[in-house]
Amino acid sequence: MTESRTLSDIRAPRRRRRWPWLVALVVFLLVLVATLIALDGMARDFARDQIRSRFVSTLEIDPATPVTVDLGPGSIILQGLSGRIDSVDITASTLSIGSLTGSAVVHAEGVPIDSKKSVESLSISFSVPESGVAGLAGNLDGIDLQSVVIEKGEILASGTVSRLGLTLPVGLGFTPSAENGQLQLTPTSVQLDGTSYTTEELRSSPTLGFLVDELLAPRTVCIADRLPASLTLTRVAVVNDSLVLSAGAHDTTLGALGTRGECAGGNVP
Repeated sequence: MTESRTLSDIRAPRRRRRWPWLVALVVFLLVLVATLIALDGMARDFARDQIRSRFVSTLEIDPATPVTVDLGPGSIILQGLSGRIDSVDITASTLSIGSLTGSAVVHAEGVPIDSKKSVESLSISFSVPESGVAGLAGNLDGIDLQSVVIEKGEILASGTVSRLGLTLPVGLGFTPSAENGQLQLTPTSVQLDGTSYTTEELRSSPTLGFLVDELLAPRTVCIADRLPASLTLTRVAVVNDSLVLSAGAHDTTLGALGTRGECAGGNVP
């Protein structure tokens, strides 16, 4: 007799429960990502501390000065494995370069892990507020100075000048520039005893010509001895109420940043 089978006698195959494995995989991946993020954070903190320390040491900044280091986006571990950090931005709230005191922003690209290799590019912008330009007083000879301020895009030095038994109030307006890697102050306007002159008018004056040579001579301020030798002063300008100096370098090594430049007449201790 043939045994008959109904649909109810045919049991569906048992399905394997796979979701526990998926959950375990997801948890593993989350833990792995969290671990990598934590490690990258520690690597980022370490790199920031090292860069800050080198910057403070190179420019002889007071260690108590607030200095921030931004390493930009992306994984520091992956960048480290490639041998270079893509970009570094450093901000110092207080920095003194010679007699000038202001704030500085440094931007570097392609910073190598090996200090013997070259940085692709490096630039520094040093901003001196109006209250800090008085530090230029020692370079503005020929005037008995009373004040040095920023006015109408110029560095205005005010005081008196004594010649041939006369003492006259004088105001000299200087336009700053970068010349041969040095800060140069060129007289561009004159106020003498309450009267305004252009430098051309003063030079052509038959009665005031005796003041020309000393008053209208450009003044040079060397800051090379306060900066790494590989940095070159490229631009100087009055921006709003600040004197801004810009310097840059290409293909310089991190190790070379520890070597100072020199002034023509020798460095000032």
